[in-house]
Amino acid sequence: MKSAALTPALPIAPLVAMCSALGLLALPLWDHAASWAVVVFILCLVARVLLGHFALPLPPAWLKLSILTAGIAIILASYGTLVGVESAFGILLILIGLKVAETNHARDLQVLTLLGCFLGLCDLFFEQDFQRWLYVGAAYILVFAARIYFYQPDVRHGCRRSVAQTLRIVLQAVPLTILFFVFFPRFTGEFKVFFNGGLNGATGLPEKLAPGSLASLALRSDTAFTVSFPDHNMPPAPELYWRGMVMWDGTGLNWERGGPERRERMPAGLTGDGVRQHIMLEPYGDTWLFALDRPSSEVANAMYETGGALRRLKPFYTRLGYDVESRPVNRQLRLEEDEAKAATRVPISVSPTVRELAESLRFNAPNDAAVVQRGLNYFRSSGFVYSLSPGTYASPALDEFLQRRIGFCEHYAAAFASLMRLAGVPARVVVGYQGGEFNEIGQYLIVRQSDAHAWCEVHLQGQGWRRVDPTSVIAPDRVNTGLQSYLETADSAHGPAAQAVTTAVWRDLQRRARLYWDNLSYQWNLRVLSFDRDTQRSFFATLGFINFSDYNLATVLMFGSVILLGALLVWLRRTPQAALGDPARRWYARYCRRLARAGLVRHPAEGPLGFAERAAAFHPPLAPAFREVGRLYAGLRYSAQPPGLRELIRAIRRVPRRLPAGPGGSTATPL
Repeated sequence: MKSAALTPALPIAPLVAMCSALGLLALPLWDHAASWAVVVFILCLVARVLLGHFALPLPPAWLKLSILTAGIAIILASYGTLVGVESAFGILLILIGLKVAETNHARDLQVLTLLGCFLGLCDLFFEQDFQRWLYVGAAYILVFAARIYFYQPDVRHGCRRSVAQTLRIVLQAVPLTILFFVFFPRFTGEFKVFFNGGLNGATGLPEKLAPGSLASLALRSDTAFTVSFPDHNMPPAPELYWRGMVMWDGTGLNWERGGPERRERMPAGLTGDGVRQHIMLEPYGDTWLFALDRPSSEVANAMYETGGALRRLKPFYTRLGYDVESRPVNRQLRLEEDEAKAATRVPISVSPTVRELAESLRFNAPNDAAVVQRGLNYFRSSGFVYSLSPGTYASPALDEFLQRRIGFCEHYAAAFASLMRLAGVPARVVVGYQGGEFNEIGQYLIVRQSDAHAWCEVHLQGQGWRRVDPTSVIAPDRVNTGLQSYLETADSAHGPAAQAVTTAVWRDLQRRARLYWDNLSYQWNLRVLSFDRDTQRSFFATLGFINFSDYNLATVLMFGSVILLGALLVWLRRTPQAALGDPARRWYARYCRRLARAGLVRHPAEGPLGFAERAAAFHPPLAPAFREVGRLYAGLRYSAQPPGLRELIRAIRRVPRRLPAGPGGSTATPL
């Protein structure tokens, strides 16, 4: 004998809405859980909707238990453990899917609402950019609208009214949310929590420089970091070199950090005017920080490695904001002994051809500066080509590169530094970013992964370390306008003139739209996600509250909440409860209040038709309008074929906003 609980009883419309919302919330977990678990979850949603649509029995307990057991077994076999992010979220999705499959009561729908909220929080644990917040917010609205829709599934336009009511609830919650966000005491920093600690490789530069290591980033448009200049003194595009790692050990085209192990609090000997920057670095699970070449100020929780490489003491997995000052003139004249030894170390095995080339650069050169200039002239005049896909180079790579003469920025920086060392000039390779896209809407610079770049530094007598970028003599537009503009110009040059103009216009429109959207994301990160304890204190200081303790915060929060809740209660008492969820009742209640101010008060037990007749006797010139309102409202409440709400609204609006006062009354005032 079948139990009554096995027969689907929930209305199909709110069930479809709830399953759709849960499916949307599960999709962002595809990359963080077993993909097949997400598929099982979606299949459970589809199965429950089909069972409800065709009135088929719900799955028995043994089937659900079998699916759960099989899912746990597959997860254990796949990952070798049930502990971990992927395993935990796989089991979680299976459990929620099975809960959806057995949903059959109003209480179950309430549980699904809570589970949907939990899934949305899980989505935000992995990504907290502006797009993800909008996505989760839209899914939440659908979750709560489905919950509200359950109580009015048979009402005309119930779905639209449920969404509208949900939006009203959200708007009513906004003031209290802002109050709590601004005044809630911050104890542990920013509102940023991430499950995954393994972001290495997601963004950021490689630890070792090899042919192709930077070219793989050239077509990636994701943001590496954003920069604002508080003093509005951003250098020109050709000077935007963002220093990252300094590489001392080189064998031809392959370089790595190595070098002196000395750490510094701050580089010494830098002169010139400073350029202040506020940098917001995207999380990539490493310790390197970036700044305009060269950074010269202390940064909290960071140290300088030899060569001016700025590095945090431990990896970071959340978006990191920091302030730094740089001195682009970079007059560091002194070369330490350990630096000189590391910067002149030549590869163990060098072919005679490469050695002969280096000796030709040195031959009869009056000084190291002349050697450097000869090296640049060699790259400029020898037919070298700048390319994103230069192909692979076999060992010895440097020899083959100097013969084929096709490469990306890492090829030229590594080859130039190797030749300089062989010619007796101290040299090293610096890896970072070059250029960026200025967002004139938000007045900040966007540095993307495609801006990854490598260049060379040489030490010259009397001048100190000087930046030398061989890419600038081979593909000057790459440095002057940026990689994206360089590639777009190269593409346009191969097409017809008319097509090139059309393409340029379209790209400009895309760029403007992208900058507007990027500015929204930037402001969200800057104003909301980065609203930590220090930012909160600074905000209060601008309001005149210099010494605002946590006790003061809690007090303001408590009294502000009481005031807002009190205002909400007054509004609820002013509006009849029955009218809150019904547009027709709200309009009719507003109409009755208008007549009450003119002295015509509707009795609680008085029907709309009787009240209309009394209003007609009260003011005969408006009798047709009063009767029309009463007839339409009575039809909406009691007729089997009710009129439209818009007809009632138009009839109410035809009644003048100012009515003459009745006996003993006063002139009415408009609503």
